[in-house]
Amino acid sequence: RMNKLLKKTLKISEFVYSMKPLTTVFIVRALSLVVISFTSTLLNILIVSMAAYVLARYTFKGSTFITLLLSASLLVPTSALLMPIYKIMMGIGLFDTRSGLVLVYAALGLPTSLFVFKSYFQGIPKELEEAAYIDGAGFYRTFSFVVSERRGRPVRRIGWGASG
Repeated sequence: RMNKLLKKTLKISEFVYSMKPLTTVFIVRALSLVVISFTSTLLNILIVSMAAYVLARYTFKGSTFITLLLSASLLVPTSALLMPIYKIMMGIGLFDTRSGLVLVYAALGLPTSLFVFKSYFQGIPKELEEAAYIDGAGFYRTFSFVVSERRGRPVRRIGWGASG
């Protein structure tokens, strides 16, 4: 009886036809994941690089506290954050959304990215920034042209770390 249900010959065209809906779903989901990873990495790099630049170059009241707070956040295991993140995302209505996933990915990569950027910015000579200020560049222009031109290595490192 079972032999009648099974075909005697298998054709590759039937297999391809049966898998076509699955490949479409797979491609859509894979592209969605690429967009989510790219967006969270870009958000992480843009926000963290500016914060790390300020923490590396300027001393102000509370800068040490912010650095210590972010250092302490590296000690908390990610598994201990799952329930609070779930409750927060449910509370603000971002649970099971792409934007919520982007925010969570960016937030979880923040401390590590900050320290990579901060250590790199501390290694850039202050004379480059001073020369830019003398030439008439303001804070934003100095950050975007002098510092950003030289920061290719940490951006690649953070990009690989945040997206992986």
